[in-house]
Formats: sequence, structure tokens, C-alpha cells
Amino acid sequence: ASSARWIEVGSSLQFGQGPAGMMRLRLARPVGSLASRVTGQRFASSLSMDVNASGIAVVKIDCPNAKQNTMSKELLEEFEVLSNKIQADPKVRAVVLMSSKPGSFVAGADIKQIAALGDAPAEVLAQASGMGQAALDKLAEMQSSKPWVAAIDGPCLGGGLEIALACSHRVASSSPKTILGLPEVRWPLSLSLM
Repeated sequence: ASSARWIEVGSSLQFGQGPAGMMRLRLARPVGSLASRVTGQRFASSLSMDVNASGIAVVKIDCPNAKQNTMSKELLEEFEVLSNKIQADPKVRAVVLMSSKPGSFVAGADIKQIAALGDAPAEVLAQASGMGQAALDKLAEMQSSKPWVAAIDGPCLGGGLEIALACSHRVASSSPKTILGLPEVRWPLSLSLM
């Protein structure tokens, strides 16, 4: 097993103070051992969720036919369905969000979908941008009732970092592939003022 696959989730998820006031997450059992104790559900094609007997949901991102997970329109739609289900389920007390792809959390927006928008009208661009922002806002609002932990292994860039930041807590592997950033701040923008 790769040393980067470090996250373990047990029957109890506990938060406590770590060194220098950092939040510490106590994790007790390997992810693989959850299979016999949880009921798994697949949401469309990119998300799956397992909930253990203690009410800890493990949500895994796995964008099909892609080397990296990206924030696509389809992923955001699936995420809305899943987050509504989590919010309405009284058995779910907390959520661990991770990737099923080794060494890849979420590498940002789906660049092909952004490029396909091309010279779309401003209303279409605003709708596309608003969809991502609405998903992040909903995730942030859920934190007071059902805390989420982003378990980061691999690139966590752009929208992927925004997802992680919307969660109550974040843990990251020590893999050299694990990087966090907002590369879009270096993209050239052309604004037309009319």
C-alpha cells in the first residue's frame, strides 16, 4: 500500500485540540475495513457515499474516464443531490470527503467545459459560475450541523481547494503530489468595459 493512502475512518470521528491550537482528527480504522459495516450508495457516476453505524459518511469523488477529478457541471449537479440527501438524513452526523483516485483530490474546474463556453452570452457565463458558487455556499452552510472533513491526497487546486476550504476541517497527506493552490490567479483576464 502506498504511504500516501493515510486516511483511516473508524466507528467514531472525534475532533480535539492538537499542537499550537490546530484541530486534530482522530481516525481509527482503515477505509477498506468499512466495507462490511456500511451501506454504499452510488450517485450518478462521479460520487459514492458509505455511511457507517456511527453516522460518519465517507463521500468519494471519482470522475469517470478522467485521470484527475475536476469540477464539472455534472459533478456539481451530483453534489447538489448528495448534499441534499446528507442534510436530510438524521443518521449522518459528519462527512469525510475524499477521492477514489490515488494521488488526486480535485484538480480544479473542467477546462474543456470552460473552453466550450467560448463567447457565450454573459447570462450563460453567470449561470455557470453561479452553479459552482451555489454548491460551495451550500457546503459551507452545512458545516454547523454536519461537519465535513476534506481528506486531501494529491492536487487540490482552484475549485478543488475552494471545496476543501468550504469544509470545517482539512487533512492532507504528506505525498509530494499533494499541492494546494489557486492557479487561476495567474491567468490573464481580458475585461471589456462598456
